[in-house]
Amino acid sequence: MITTSDKSSISGDASAGAWRLCTVQQVEDLKAVVSVFPLWSSGILLFMSIGVMIGMIVLQALAMDRSVGPHFSIPLQRVGIGHVLNVGALVAAALVERRRLAQPGVPMSVMWLLFPMGIAGVGEALHFPGNMAFYYQEFPKTLRSLATAMAPMLVALGFFSSTMFMDVVARVTMWLPENIDHGRLDNVYWTLAAVGTFNFAYFLACDRRYKYHNRTAM
Repeated sequence: MITTSDKSSISGDASAGAWRLCTVQQVEDLKAVVSVFPLWSSGILLFMSIGVMIGMIVLQALAMDRSVGPHFSIPLQRVGIGHVLNVGALVAAALVERRRLAQPGVPMSVMWLLFPMGIAGVGEALHFPGNMAFYYQEFPKTLRSLATAMAPMLVALGFFSSTMFMDVVARVTMWLPENIDHGRLDNVYWTLAAVGTFNFAYFLACDRRYKYHNRTAM
């Protein structure tokens, strides 16, 4: 049986322009790239969570005691470093925020943020290199340069999505006022945790349906 994409590889009129023809190898290369896209798309919501957490973690730090001992203070620029790539980090961040809101007027140590950010850091160390290796392994040799760009594209789309997500939250809820002491930042994290859970289920579904093209390449 010849599919639509296969038909494009069959030579027709010899006088047809080269731009109208493609080889069987090119068709197979295209199929390999298209088959990767469902798994690739599962990372967009994941990186959206990263963008939101990095932005909101700074606001949390501003409302907390940033000193370590009597003579040392953590620069705010460092607080935002890290990435959340798993629901556990979001849940941890939500729990920390709930604890902070439960103690109004009592500065909570910024060191509490080390727990969610530590989880996020471990997740990033596993997820990003794994993505790079997967795309490099599965893409045809002729498209290896595109494979190396797939993970950075996820980061860009995820951060862009995080901006839209925060805009929607600010418009339809009261969770993010000017003063987060009067808001519900923990609800933002809970919402992202729910989104992350759904996204993980989507990833598992894509993984089960995906057929590896080059398992032994790496």
